[in-house]
Amino acid sequence: LVGYNLYFLMIISSFNSLSNFNIDMQTIKGSIENLIELSRMDNEKSLSQDSLECIKKIEFKNVSFNYPKALNRFTLNQISFSLKGGEILAIIGPNGSGKTTLLKILLGLYNNYTGNVLVNNLDLIDFDIRVFRESIGYIPQENFFLDDTLLANIILNLPLDIEKLETTL
Repeated sequence: LVGYNLYFLMIISSFNSLSNFNIDMQTIKGSIENLIELSRMDNEKSLSQDSLECIKKIEFKNVSFNYPKALNRFTLNQISFSLKGGEILAIIGPNGSGKTTLLKILLGLYNNYTGNVLVNNLDLIDFDIRVFRESIGYIPQENFFLDDTLLANIILNLPLDIEKLETTL
């Protein structure tokens, strides 16, 4: 009986591993699709960096979004809110309710929405999105760490002076 239970647990453990592998593959697929989309973005306009020296207000006005494969189902439907500098906004809701989608719109990762996203009363579409992204901090819900040193994880994709960073750490 003990042997039977042991082999049964090994089978169950293997199925769990396969299930986790599938979830990881879906995450990788989504990330690759997002990278391809980012590389295709050529309509990034440029307002002066002075416009973003200090973000004083972020406003969503009647923003709606649906994923291309879900034509009749809106992930976000007529979302409106205003956030002034120094204020804190908690975005809560069940899985699939659009929390991450809302932030991806704000980061300029999705631009096929209706309505307006305003930063300092200027439309987000008019900003050089790279400058805007450098002006805000975003911590995604998925953790991403390299199987490497702490230093390698900290400087991921950043043009830093490694010697200066090592001295600081």
